[in-house]
Amino acid sequence: MKRYFLILLSIFTVFLLSGCGNSYDKFYKSNAAVTQKLGDPRGNYEILKDGEEPKIAYSSKENMEDDIAKLVAQGYELLGESAFVGEKDTKKNVIEHAKKVGATLVLLMDISEGVKTQTNTIMMPQIANTSYYGSYGSGSAYTTYSAPMNFTTSYERVHQEAYFLIKNPKKLKFGLSVGNLTEKVKREVERNTGALVVAVFNDSPAFYSNVIRGDVIIKIDGIDVKSADDSVKVMAEVDAKSGSSVLTVIRKGKIKEVVVKF
Repeated sequence: MKRYFLILLSIFTVFLLSGCGNSYDKFYKSNAAVTQKLGDPRGNYEILKDGEEPKIAYSSKENMEDDIAKLVAQGYELLGESAFVGEKDTKKNVIEHAKKVGATLVLLMDISEGVKTQTNTIMMPQIANTSYYGSYGSGSAYTTYSAPMNFTTSYERVHQEAYFLIKNPKKLKFGLSVGNLTEKVKREVERNTGALVVAVFNDSPAFYSNVIRGDVIIKIDGIDVKSADDSVKVMAEVDAKSGSSVLTVIRKGKIKEVVVKF
């Protein structure tokens, strides 16, 4: 009986541990644009000090875009992200993975998708006591066999997203981040070309010149801008010693010029 109990206990242990692991690590996708320029040592990036824990911040589906933009405005860059649906992972695993990739801040979002019930079947050893009678006498014997046993578990199914960030305090020439136009923005501005301002860094030339997140840049110093990459190249060629640069933008359907002073 003791041996049977130990076998049963070991099977339960394997069953319980089968769902363990760090999902943030398993589903992590790094942002090569940032990780390739980090280098070792990590240049001007802020890193965790000995004994320091990464910060954890929480967001929602409705506020995620704005929260990321606010962090970018503070100088944070995205190292990578994890997204998965399943049993809610632990804060300990978030911190563990953040330390692994060197993130100093993690932005989390959890969306409950209800409770899921799952049934698993495993073969369990059974012991039977068989009696026998014959010309040579009678007695009993123990025999073992396997029989199916069902285990039902329930857990909250959660859509989880985690954004792992690191801060770069380096001051940029313009102090803004751009992206390509989304389909929605293309319809709003009625054009396919341009660069969308996705974030304006605090205390930067763009910030004090009143460039606004959501502006669509179509020209820089009279030079047409076709895409985000195009705008980055043109801005890189602007000489900060010139003192200023003129951005032609579309804001709320109107074209206007914004003078960015360095």
